[in-house]
Amino acid sequence: MSKYILPALTCLLVLTACNKTGNTTSSDSSITASTVTTEVKELGNEEFRKLVGEPQADGKHWKFASDKPIIIDFYATWCGPCKKMAPNVARLAQEYDGKINIYKVNVENARETASIFGFNSIPTLLFLNPASGQLWLKSGYQDYSSLKDYIKETLGL
Repeated sequence: MSKYILPALTCLLVLTACNKTGNTTSSDSSITASTVTTEVKELGNEEFRKLVGEPQADGKHWKFASDKPIIIDFYATWCGPCKKMAPNVARLAQEYDGKINIYKVNVENARETASIFGFNSIPTLLFLNPASGQLWLKSGYQDYSSLKDYIKETLGL
């Protein structure tokens, strides 16, 4: 009988660990799939060039495809912090609908696009401001209030 206890406890511990979602801040805890109705559009390589733009040949300038500010969430389906941040990004898409174009790029499905920016970790958010011609990268999990502050700082909204 005791030879079954250790494997059973191991399975229980693994299942418990896989179900943990981590700590949330009070501003994130009210965000659920049922409260956020806006879906963030996922872009592949071609759609990215069409809707966002592309770097110029000199490597220093960007040709924007939109006159609105853009935020792109670079993520992977297996990434825990990416999954945790997805509702925050969806909430931003809902709140800034019509003011900011917000997209997501799966780094495994759109490697060409992800390689343009040379970042080494996900989640990474790309903030683009066509009015100023500037780009900003923000890596790691970001709570909702931090994202709002960063939008004010970089995009002026």
